[in-house]
Amino acid sequence: MKLQTASRMTDFEEGIFHILNNKKDELLKQGRKVYNLSVGTPDFKPEQHIIDAVVNAAKDPDNYKYALNDLPLLISAVQERF
Repeated sequence: MKLQTASRMTDFEEGIFHILNNKKDELLKQGRKVYNLSVGTPDFKPEQHIIDAVVNAAKDPDNYKYALNDLPLLISAVQERF
């Protein structure tokens, strides 16, 4: 069975993470050193003080709030955009 995608799918471009990964692979093939931060996490172990800061932040109940409630500027910007 052959699947056919809807014509509206042509509106979607290649994803940014796919583009970044291709660029990373290209640079690695050139022998360059690459720090891959394309998806928000490094591909190397962070310093211990950073790990400790994340652990301490996770223990603080004030850090478990729905972020949009505390960012009226962001809400306003989204409302104006649409």
